[in-house]
Amino acid sequence: MPRRPKRVGPMPRAVVHCRTTEDVQLAIRLARDCGVPLSVRGGGHHWAGLALCAGIVIDLSGMNGVSVDADHLSAVISGGAHAADVAAVADPLHVAAVTGTCSAVGMAGFTLGGGYGPLIGRHGLALDNLLAAEVVLADGRVVVASRDNEQELLWGCDYERRDRSRYPAGTRTSTNVRPDETEIHAVSMACHTAVVSHR
Repeated sequence: MPRRPKRVGPMPRAVVHCRTTEDVQLAIRLARDCGVPLSVRGGGHHWAGLALCAGIVIDLSGMNGVSVDADHLSAVISGGAHAADVAAVADPLHVAAVTGTCSAVGMAGFTLGGGYGPLIGRHGLALDNLLAAEVVLADGRVVVASRDNEQELLWGCDYERRDRSRYPAGTRTSTNVRPDETEIHAVSMACHTAVVSHR
């Protein structure tokens, strides 16, 4: 008898593949209007499958853009971007963001979940480097939380402090990037190389 893989969690009724913040707003309104559970899937790398629910799953994998600001001090990372996406943009500019050791991990969940990686000794957790987060709230409003605006919401974005599969839906984060130092660049390049060779 052939072995079949077991499901890791509940099966969603629908998966909404979002490409814009407006798509996320519509999905949240749909779930609210239909009275079904809602969860958000960023990188989809959580070991327990917490991005799944028995209702609607918002899939942010199509929102994987990354840009480094002109001053090379911060980066804007979309909700579905992986560590490899960040490395691909940051490496040519000789900067690096605090990432983990696995290139396939989604940066939003990694950052909002704390963000343990090889650079924490020098630059802190990924969450310590978070400057702002654009989130869609349960009522569909888009809010940018930062240290100067909506401070409590920024604090509440930390997955460790809340139910990890619930609101808000983080569609974009802004984080510190660091100048290219030998060990930082080596870790960043190792992440990027691992993904390129895997494809």
